[in-house]
Amino acid sequence: MRKGLLIRYRELREKGIAAGSKVPRVLVFAILLAILVGDVSVVAYVVAGELWIVLLGTIVLICALLFSLVLASFPFEKAVSRAGEALAFVSSINILGIALPSFGDQFVNFAAFSVVCLSTLVLWQDRLAEVKPKGTRRGYLAIALTVLPLALAMNEFAIHGGVIPAPFLGEIPVWFFFVACLFGFSEEAIFRGGVQRNLMGLLGWKFSLLAGGLLDAGLMAFWGSGYLILLTFGIAIVMGFIFEKTRSVPICGSIRAMQAFWLILMFYLF
Repeated sequence: MRKGLLIRYRELREKGIAAGSKVPRVLVFAILLAILVGDVSVVAYVVAGELWIVLLGTIVLICALLFSLVLASFPFEKAVSRAGEALAFVSSINILGIALPSFGDQFVNFAAFSVVCLSTLVLWQDRLAEVKPKGTRRGYLAIALTVLPLALAMNEFAIHGGVIPAPFLGEIPVWFFFVACLFGFSEEAIFRGGVQRNLMGLLGWKFSLLAGGLLDAGLMAFWGSGYLILLTFGIAIVMGFIFEKTRSVPICGSIRAMQAFWLILMFYLF
């Protein structure tokens, strides 16, 4: 009996389970929902101050991580295993973010969280799917790297009414410019380079774009602001379309880093 199971397992590894099967897709959507529930628990904790809420959310995130690893480790096709790796990647970031202690200063907290994201990205970089960048005209590229970041920053600055978001009230330290740019680039590497392109093979570009946007917005739950969550979701959708056209993490990351720089500079000067 055991020999038969081992032979069957070997066959599954060699052939793979069809990515067209509904089971992997249903599990992926369930994991996505679980991660978002974990993010919502953080917002609920900030608002209500009830510790059990975030503990419950952490348990949900751990379950999401475990099921993601199941997808990543079982003998599915590459499209399925890559989806599992991407979701395990994001789940681990969320769990580490919850476990991270508060340093009593939101700017320092943001810097620590940025280090967590970057460190996790470095640890998982060899598991990210490789997608050949699409050809991009130099003119469009120049606009994307110069005009677009400034336009996005001005739009966000106007939406905020020229006032820095509530979680970051106070004088902006100079070193925060570097941290904001680093986090902006890391966001694109994680959610466009990690989530969107790793889910693309299983869910298609539209659903993978939406998933990347939702998980990106969910990460803003750590600052307890529904306003930031909605704003981040809008920007993430724009960046998702840009990634779909370019398939380039460096381009998207540079746009987001420069957008963060211009935005912080506007808050700093005005």
